[in-house]
Amino acid sequence: MINETVREAFDRDLAKFQEVLEDAVTASAAANGTLGSARMGWCSFLHARAVSNAMSIVTLIQSATDQQPGQQALDHFAIASIGRTMMETCVVVAYLSDLSVDMERWKLMKAAIDLHDATHRTRIFKPLVEEFGGDIAAMMAEFPEARTMLRKRMRENAGFSKLSRDDRDNLISGRDFLIGGIDVVVQQVGGDLSSFKHAHSYFSAFVHSTPVSFHRAETHKIDFSTISTFQYNLCQAVMSYTSPWLRVSADSIRGLIAHDPLFELQSPYASPQL
Repeated sequence: MINETVREAFDRDLAKFQEVLEDAVTASAAANGTLGSARMGWCSFLHARAVSNAMSIVTLIQSATDQQPGQQALDHFAIASIGRTMMETCVVVAYLSDLSVDMERWKLMKAAIDLHDATHRTRIFKPLVEEFGGDIAAMMAEFPEARTMLRKRMRENAGFSKLSRDDRDNLISGRDFLIGGIDVVVQQVGGDLSSFKHAHSYFSAFVHSTPVSFHRAETHKIDFSTISTFQYNLCQAVMSYTSPWLRVSADSIRGLIAHDPLFELQSPYASPQL
């Protein structure tokens, strides 16, 4: 039987998480219908995704905690996995909504995002060309030209030459879309890198089904019928690490609603229709 204090502490943390979620929902609702820049559209969409992630965490938790012991199938794997993608999403919202970014920097950021998209879609659809052909083949034929165009834009950008060689290589290859990589961005937006890396690494174990996620299942008393102390603690860790990032995302959205300095300076670079 779970010690009552474990459940009480968990319920308090869940209530705090729901308060943060409620505030994030308010920010998301304020962004809906707001006339803004192109990045406002991306940021509001991504923030809504983070809100949906948080809602899914609450739903998964309550679907188990609302049941009696013996009938509590808590999917802590999914909760940890959602927690990781939620943190990443909030970092990207903060990155895109940086109010200190000027148009030249924004053009570089956007070109990197578009190039990563074109590169990744190439990998996704390439295996399907031979089997399906037709529209997929026609779409794939656009990718080389789009990637060439985007790489040209990046090389011509005044800020590109100021980046380190590794950063330039990662961007121009389409491997990365965050300038400097996620570790640098986490620090740029005011996050605690050590805390972020710890949580990201821990939650990743449950995304990829590595031994960390199953080696001690018996010790942790995971039987998918009664929630164990370990499962409660893992869910608390997810809520604890994701809550600050959801606040960052909500604050970023509010900042853009209040004033987006790029609103009157729309980038002439449209995303490739790929």
